[in-house]
Amino acid sequence: MKVPQDASLRKEWPSVPAVGMAVRTTENSAGDTCGEVRYFIARRFRGGKRFAPALRGHWGIENSLHWVLDVTLDEDRSRTRKRRMADNLSWLRRFAISLLQRHPSNHSIKGKSDMAGGNNEFLMEVLTAHGV
Repeated sequence: MKVPQDASLRKEWPSVPAVGMAVRTTENSAGDTCGEVRYFIARRFRGGKRFAPALRGHWGIENSLHWVLDVTLDEDRSRTRKRRMADNLSWLRRFAISLLQRHPSNHSIKGKSDMAGGNNEFLMEVLTAHGV
């Protein structure tokens, strides 16, 4: 939706070109449903037919990255409580995933991670982007 010129949002954030709204309805195994509304700031106005796939694509990428981080590096079990350290470890995990993804081996990310943990030569290939 375009931000109306007279909206309070326009006054507070004059550079925001558009706001998108997504409604999500879920049903649990007992048959109970609940709804959730989320708003998103967009760079430019898009109709619903273009906004929905863009939003799904964004969350698909986010969800797949978080899945890889959890499966490969067991991120969900991290007990780091200090914010700065948690941010630093998160950055290091993402950096490690990107290095493993760049390696030309046909193994999975988890397989490459395990190989790098037990084979120093393979670890050096991953760290130096050898063969890329």
